[in-house]
Amino acid sequence: QPFLSFFKEKGYRCHAVDFMKGFNLRKTRVMDYVSKISSMVTPEDVVIGHSMGGLLMLKIAEQIPLKAGVGICPALPQGFGTTGVSPIKQIRYLPNVLFHIPFKPSYRLYASLFVKNLDEEFARRQYMRLQKQSSAVAYEVMGRKVSVDASKISSPLLLIATEDDSAIPATAVESMAHSFHATYETYPGDHYIFNKWEEIAQGIYRFLQDKDIN
Repeated sequence: QPFLSFFKEKGYRCHAVDFMKGFNLRKTRVMDYVSKISSMVTPEDVVIGHSMGGLLMLKIAEQIPLKAGVGICPALPQGFGTTGVSPIKQIRYLPNVLFHIPFKPSYRLYASLFVKNLDEEFARRQYMRLQKQSSAVAYEVMGRKVSVDASKISSPLLLIATEDDSAIPATAVESMAHSFHATYETYPGDHYIFNKWEEIAQGIYRFLQDKDIN
């Protein structure tokens, strides 16, 4: 919501995609999300995504020559670094993956990866808002099973990392930026960006202005 309000005030028409509507989470895969967004997007649009949304942005940019694409702490495609979730931590979710049962991570895992620098009371409130996700999507994203062909992307890209992100290391995002010929920026904070959203939004706005995208 704060990003929508910020860019609307700058004169952009904005729309947020709700992935909880229209999908059977027992059957949903990453490419189902990509197809949904691609059906809404034209070459006149900018696509901005956080976390898994950053990975989706790259897949969409493979298919559509966007005005620009922005990935904030983007989930890693195949071949780029490692996530903060060790195989041992993932084992407990294997039955969900095998039997296609949607789930959300434990609070302990969520806190260690996404909100480690936040007050616990606030972190727990954010955790309560978290919704279950397709186990197949979680497997594809956390296992870095989604490939992205950089040679198919012609859109100007901005990839953003946060310095203390335990889920998506800044070094991996920097490597992605080099491979995708993207502008790379870092900001303080961890994977949860919404307590410092305005600084990031201002950086995105500067990037769009530099590319003369209005």
